[in-house]
Amino acid sequence: MKKLLTLLTAILLALLPVAALSEFNNAELQRTENCIIMMQPGSRDVLVCPMNQPFAGELDDGWLNVSVDFIEKMDIDMTLIRVAVGIEVYDNVYADTITFTVGGKCYAFSVEADVFEYDAVFQEDYYICLTDESLAFLKALAQQKKDNPIPMAFLSGGETVMTGSVVIPGAEAAWIYDLFIDLGGRSQDLKGIVERWPCVITKVK
Repeated sequence: MKKLLTLLTAILLALLPVAALSEFNNAELQRTENCIIMMQPGSRDVLVCPMNQPFAGELDDGWLNVSVDFIEKMDIDMTLIRVAVGIEVYDNVYADTITFTVGGKCYAFSVEADVFEYDAVFQEDYYICLTDESLAFLKALAQQKKDNPIPMAFLSGGETVMTGSVVIPGAEAAWIYDLFIDLGGRSQDLKGIVERWPCVITKVK
């Protein structure tokens, strides 16, 4: 009987989603110094944001800011690194792809726009969560020898609508990456969320 119970327990554990078995240390993350804890507007998700962000960038015609922080996604019970891109423009962009070029590679993220209009200005927010594949983007940022502006492009239907650039310090990227790993980020099923936040990585010629 004891052997049967042990076997049944093993089978039940094997059937549980990998994400449910992960042990990301959210309590320790929320105790991180120089970070602000807040709720993601319109959701139950929790954000842990470094106080020295966002980073202001340059845009063809408008304003750009980019931040790299942490988000606890309640619907999938995972804590991920989030890249948040915000623009303010006079003509709406409605990008479906945002690219960053760093370290000789182009990282093309599929995105959806949250758009707000006020006084003839469009504010568009885009949110990207890094997966098993796209964590390479953060590593590339961390390995920069100099903190040079990173070229960005906003595409819609395969056509470039807007371009810009932003400086994301390598030391900041390295700190976020190392903290994510140290707190158990790799114990989560990062491969299982690739389709939700797809990223195409190509070498720059």
